[in-house]
Parts: sequence; structure tokens; C-alpha cells
Amino acid sequence: MLREFGYDKQIPGGSLQPDESKKKLNHEIRSISHGLLGYLAIFTEEVEGKLSEEDKELLSRVNYYSHKLSDLVLELLSKYNQDKNTGENNDWNT
Repeated sequence: MLREFGYDKQIPGGSLQPDESKKKLNHEIRSISHGLLGYLAIFTEEVEGKLSEEDKELLSRVNYYSHKLSDLVLELLSKYNQDKNTGENNDWNT
């Protein structure tokens, strides 16, 4: 199913050396994060009226933690890019 969306590609060795690959990975992560939040918002809007109060609470938690995860990933990407641009030598491999 993921092949329908062009995600049948694999990253060899987990190491991206060229700057273009890092930029593409940065863009892909941001796009995926925003896409997931968008589809979750559509899903929530479609089903919210059909759910019990308990189910609404669970869906609310899924939305909350999805946004927290997205914020964390975007913050990490931002920190990584800042460190690379300022020349700081933090070890991002640990």
C-alpha cells in the first residue's frame, strides 16, 4: 500500500552523507509529519459525531500526542540544522 504513495524506497545503511540527501530527508520528515496530522484532523472531523464519550476522549488523546510527537520531531530537526549551520560538533549518532 505504501508503494502507492512512493514510499517503497529504503535508506541504505542509515547514513546520509551528501547535503542534498539531508535536505531531502528533512523535507520528507516535515511532509510526513504534517500529512499525518492533516489526515488525523480529517478523520477526527468525520467520526467525532459518531463516537461515544469514551471514544472521543481516546481520540482526543491520540490528537494531543500526535501533535506533541510532531512538535518534538520538528524541534529536533531545527536543533540539528542549527548545530550544523553554526558548526557545533554535537554527536547526533548517540
